Amino acid sequence: MTFDKPDVVVLQGDSEQVTVKATSTKALSAPLNVRVDATDEFVSGTTVTYEKIAGFEFNLSTATSAPVGKRSGVLKVFLCSDDARVCNSPYPGSPWTVPYEIEVVSKALKQTPLAMLPGAVAWNNLGGNAARTGYVTTNITLSPANFSLRWAKRGGPSTSMWRLTEAVVVDGRVYTGGNSLRAYGEADGTLLWGSSFNSGPAVVSQGNVFSYADETTFAPNRLYVRNAVTGSSVNTPDHYEGQEDRSLLVADDDSVYAPFTFRMTAVDGIVAWRDYAPMRSLPSRASDRLYMADASNVYARDIKDGREIARIATGGEQREVRRATGTLADGQDRVLVSHFNQGNASLGSYSIGQKQKLWDVEASFLSRPALAGDTVYVVNVPQPAKGVATLEARSSATGAVVWSTPLPDAVVPVGEEAVYHVAVVGNLVFVSSDRKFGASTYAIDRSSHAIGWRHPVNGSLAVSDNGILYVAQALDASLFAINLR
Repeated sequence: MTFDKPDVVVLQGDSEQVTVKATSTKALSAPLNVRVDATDEFVSGTTVTYEKIAGFEFNLSTATSAPVGKRSGVLKVFLCSDDARVCNSPYPGSPWTVPYEIEVVSKALKQTPLAMLPGAVAWNNLGGNAARTGYVTTNITLSPANFSLRWAKRGGPSTSMWRLTEAVVVDGRVYTGGNSLRAYGEADGTLLWGSSFNSGPAVVSQGNVFSYADETTFAPNRLYVRNAVTGSSVNTPDHYEGQEDRSLLVADDDSVYAPFTFRMTAVDGIVAWRDYAPMRSLPSRASDRLYMADASNVYARDIKDGREIARIATGGEQREVRRATGTLADGQDRVLVSHFNQGNASLGSYSIGQKQKLWDVEASFLSRPALAGDTVYVVNVPQPAKGVATLEARSSATGAVVWSTPLPDAVVPVGEEAVYHVAVVGNLVFVSSDRKFGASTYAIDRSSHAIGWRHPVNGSLAVSDNGILYVAQALDASLFAINLR
């Protein structure tokens, strides 16, 4: 009998579910009962599930009273033909000792004065910037030893269809959508203002916050504009879209764009051009071009007048698009297109000047890509990895894997809607996910490819120009701010 080794990280005062899988070299004879003798770092009570009579798994939960620090210990596992509390008829080899490691991370707050991270710019879109590269440039070498929790806003299990969205951060204010559009002070998390309506993810430009929102659950989404400082309504443009499209805005320093398609000047809400061609695409912008894509084509439009510059066939006409197709502007000519769908995903690169596909990879991708220099970072479940989520660094020129690092998250079961998030800050790649159990946030060194830090909260990622990492947990509407210096 072999056992997975539990390696647990948990925030002080929280409880984390731990699943341990046991694999037998031969079929187990039923009925068999399991008992796990654990230390005080775990609460009593064990849930056991048998798997095809060739093994089993059991779940434990860490104790909320576990002290801060890193420790190791052993679990004692009994497999018995009789009552496991007595176990006068143990299975051959029983009991087994299973080593574990646990790290309890302090929830003490450290609110040092805010200071600009050299080279960083505002994270005003999903994916950070209008190109959606997810990359924060800096000449500072970040050391995980200096990371600390700055503040946390705890929510609770959401019953709304509107989940907490990825944060955007501009001028020391943090904006999140969900069951309300909210603004927080970056220094200490003070709530500055909040809306009375549901909201999709926000973008920020020219001192205004833009988001699709609705005032009733089933009403069409309307584009709302709020003053970034006060939250007061600036105008309410006469533009509506369906429920699916509420996250599909992109903003630059002058305008806001959507793939439906329109360009609106950010300072006054005037629509510069409009073309009613709705599509489920996460647009990006570079130079004078707006990029969009669907299952069949990649599109480039001139931002000045909206005219179509190029249309390139993807060859994926039969590809099911369950989420909005993502685009990422790779320099002045190329665009990365991400069809991100569970079990049916692809990542490709297209040249607008050559009007052709450069490369395309079909795999089990679980994230939108991030781009730093000539390297694309994306989370995949490579075969035959058996459900192990893995950060891959791929060449932007060829799509080939340059290096990869498996993540110590729980195995991704077949059919699970696991969604991962990637952000690159200087020398580190941050990876997290929306998974409910068995996941953390990680920092992977771009040179050594080793995991140098992990934090026991997970969610979507954003990074401010003050060097603060934000982790937004969609399911329980919690937001965590982590100092990176």
